[in-house]
Amino acid sequence: MKHPEIAQITLAVMISLVAPTSTLAEVKQTAPSRETLVYDESKHGDFGPLKADSKVVVRVTKPGVFVIKGTGTDAVDDADGFLFEVTGEKPFDFCLLADAAEFKWLRSVDANGSTKDVAFGSTNLAYSVSRNLTKNGLPPGTYRVEMFFGPDGASGEWLVKIAPSDGTPRTMPLCQEAVELSTAEKVKHVDWPGAISIFHGHNWGKDEKYVVAIKETGFGAAGSTEGQIEHCRKHGLRAFVFIWPHEAATIPMKYKDDKTVLCYYLSDRIPPQKWGSWAALETTAHKGAPRHPAIFTMRGLWGGIDKFCPHVRGRAMEYYHYHWDGNRSPHMHFALLEQYRQASAANGHAPFCRIV
Repeated sequence: MKHPEIAQITLAVMISLVAPTSTLAEVKQTAPSRETLVYDESKHGDFGPLKADSKVVVRVTKPGVFVIKGTGTDAVDDADGFLFEVTGEKPFDFCLLADAAEFKWLRSVDANGSTKDVAFGSTNLAYSVSRNLTKNGLPPGTYRVEMFFGPDGASGEWLVKIAPSDGTPRTMPLCQEAVELSTAEKVKHVDWPGAISIFHGHNWGKDEKYVVAIKETGFGAAGSTEGQIEHCRKHGLRAFVFIWPHEAATIPMKYKDDKTVLCYYLSDRIPPQKWGSWAALETTAHKGAPRHPAIFTMRGLWGGIDKFCPHVRGRAMEYYHYHWDGNRSPHMHFALLEQYRQASAANGHAPFCRIV
């Protein structure tokens, strides 16, 4: 992975300069109260994982607020990382917003190259830490920023701000996290027809005899691909559309107002501590299609049913219903249904369905 090209900042105006012999983006002067974008992965290339010989790519020498932004995805278990340096004698504030990243770190680097943890954040429920990082009054020096996306479907933008002090007390937080709508607020707009029977089955291709049989049997919806939404429409069925996680940003948007679409199935079961990646997918799908929920398979026996809606902010819950199998605790069937009922009632009566 190549290091970024140089981007020099003078008088608060960004000028990108090709400098093959340098990897440094040096911040020299800017108005202290103004935010200055010093690096954007979409224009300058992916940082990638840090290596033992990684060099400082951003050096901040003056007061101000300097922004670095990028995108992370778990297509290849993506890791984004870079080194930055703050010079001078004034302390600085730091924040990292990376809701989709399962793990994120800020580490200081001393003159010998040894590192020390400064802050850690995670979307993983197994850790009692915040999702994002905020640290104030840090001493000047060299620091490592590291993020890990995946491996369970997380994808999203991230933002770093580095703000050396100009001696003026900060009246507002350096980073203000986006306010996410709760499940209760989202479900007010969900297009869910109450009780509905859904036949999942297999991909029937273009053979409409299959979908005709589903309709004649009395089902109200059928599992489908994007290409089979029209089959469902033709036969008066709602489409339970299977999509890949990376399609959450594109396919729901295309069918935002399509009344044939019921919802989008994005992921098989993953344990509760990994639900943070589902939160990122739900946010992405909701932006594209507020009325069509994203569906993720939960397994009740793994627990955390009451934490699904607050953590994922999903618009529907899916009940993993295999408890007729003697090896999967059939005696817990009604107890688990009651847990789902309570979770639904506590979150705006979010609909829940079950896959058999």
